[in-house]
Amino acid sequence: MTEPGTRSNGIWTWEADYLPMWQALWGGRSSKAVTDEELAETLGRSVSAVRKRARELTTAGSCFAGGGLPGMRKTKRLSCEQFRAAVHTYCHSEGIPLWDNRADEKLRAAWAAGWPTLAQLGSLVGATEQQVVNRLITLGIAAGVTEAADHLGATPGGPVEINARLGRAHTDTAVWVLVVTGPNGDITVTTYTDERALMRHAQTATRALGPLARWHISENVTGEPHARTHRTGTGVVSAPRLDIA
Repeated sequence: MTEPGTRSNGIWTWEADYLPMWQALWGGRSSKAVTDEELAETLGRSVSAVRKRARELTTAGSCFAGGGLPGMRKTKRLSCEQFRAAVHTYCHSEGIPLWDNRADEKLRAAWAAGWPTLAQLGSLVGATEQQVVNRLITLGIAAGVTEAADHLGATPGGPVEINARLGRAHTDTAVWVLVVTGPNGDITVTTYTDERALMRHAQTATRALGPLARWHISENVTGEPHARTHRTGTGVVSAPRLDIA
């Protein structure tokens, strides 16, 4: 059992959600004995989320005796294969893939091998390129769209390839900002598009002021509301990330 709501923001998968739902309603004790709250606790989701998904499943599938969880409880002898088919029908109607362990293993194997492409991989698991990318990120395999497209290859001119191109452009337009405050409160602000050049200047500027220098360095990217990285300190700036001669 998991705490209700702890997985509310995650996508629904076969092993983590749908299979436990089938087991709770038809695979074990009488489905009437399983309350909405108990089912939510089993799935680690909120009661409202479980009720909503049940309504969606029963609307899309014709094997249920009624709508929502009450309709599921009225449904007798629903096999695991029948329920999975109903889940597939729902996912198809929503344009979303049914992620399961087998599909995830295909993604991991493809990433390790460096092929097939995102589009080909999507065909194998019943997903779009973007959905494959989203799953790769969720599983912690890819850091983002750009890495996924660079590693496996995206369809030229497609949404993923365009987003990857924009991501590379954002990286190219990063602006590094150095703010140095002297002992008298004098503030000097300098900007560079190259981190190495900025760090050289930062070391020179703070070395002149010595231990009384206060400084702040941030990486800002066009189109992003917050700085990607920032460092704050006093005295002479060190450069742990760069080898500065």
